[in-house]
Amino acid sequence: MEVEAARELPKAVLHDHLDGGLRVATMIELAAAAGYSDLPSSDADQLAAAMYQGGSGSLVAYLESFVHTVAVMQTAAAIERVAYEAGVDHHRDGVVYAELRFGPSLLTAEGLTREAAIEAALLGLRRAAAETGLEFGLLVSAIRQDHDSDEVAVAAVRYVGEGVVGFDLAGREIGFPPDDHLPALRRAREGHLTPRRRSRRDRLDRRRPRQGRRPAVGSRGADTRRLRDQGR
Repeated sequence: MEVEAARELPKAVLHDHLDGGLRVATMIELAAAAGYSDLPSSDADQLAAAMYQGGSGSLVAYLESFVHTVAVMQTAAAIERVAYEAGVDHHRDGVVYAELRFGPSLLTAEGLTREAAIEAALLGLRRAAAETGLEFGLLVSAIRQDHDSDEVAVAAVRYVGEGVVGFDLAGREIGFPPDDHLPALRRAREGHLTPRRRSRRDRLDRRRPRQGRRPAVGSRGADTRRLRDQGR
């Protein structure tokens, strides 16, 4: 099937990382504005090649690229822009419903609160929806290896009915099982959010000693689609 013909087909995207799929041009511009000098390259083609993780081979290697994306998303304006562009890009690809997820705690290094990060993402997605007709849902992610999942769940529940539709566990899986975050998962469920369903491996591990879990953060293609931009 031709690419353009495929774009015209209505689609639903159910797993896309907002903080892992920036447009290349946007990433370069936000890095310059933030004074972030650690990007692998300031050349669009070279940066796209460096950030593409389709052949990373492991979840740990894959997640290393997020160091750069979250570094340039430490302001409300940056988060709003990334969310808006994600919505617009999905619409251009023929997506009619998109669920995007991100970890607000990763965007608090410069003093932003989790709530402010969520509000900025929702604002950007609403702008895109108003312009394109895209329907969206935002999933709020806690990081498995961190210790603030309950606080993340509290923040997420505040935006039920305003665009937040789920609670997610993301990050490294080996050594960080979902059971470590049961209070947060219960809080999310009690707050009428749908916790991310456990992987088959997570369920199996409940019946035997803890061990390595398969990478299951999501589709690498979805995460890097906008990084291969470019110039839109």
